[in-house]
Amino acid sequence: MLKVNEKYDVKIESVNNLGNGVARIDGIAVFVPYTVEGDFCRVKIAKIYSSYAIAALESVLAPSSFRVNPQCPYFYECGGCSYLNCTLDAENLSKESYVS
Repeated sequence: MLKVNEKYDVKIESVNNLGNGVARIDGIAVFVPYTVEGDFCRVKIAKIYSSYAIAALESVLAPSSFRVNPQCPYFYECGGCSYLNCTLDAENLSKESYVS
């Protein structure tokens, strides 16, 4: 059972249409901003809803091959761009999955 403020090590399985990574803990979808498909991360549960949860990224334990360093120094503060931390190929694959 998920608990707020608990930390979990998760694998990011995909990225949703908002650019947030999606992991699963005990079958529950957990959305994690600033993650990339394939990342293995430590996350901290921030909010729990009836069918999903939102977590904060604590650290990237093993980065995805799609992960890149964002060119913008404000990426992690601003929130205006969702895909600056992944390759263009990963961004395109993610977006194609929404329309197919």
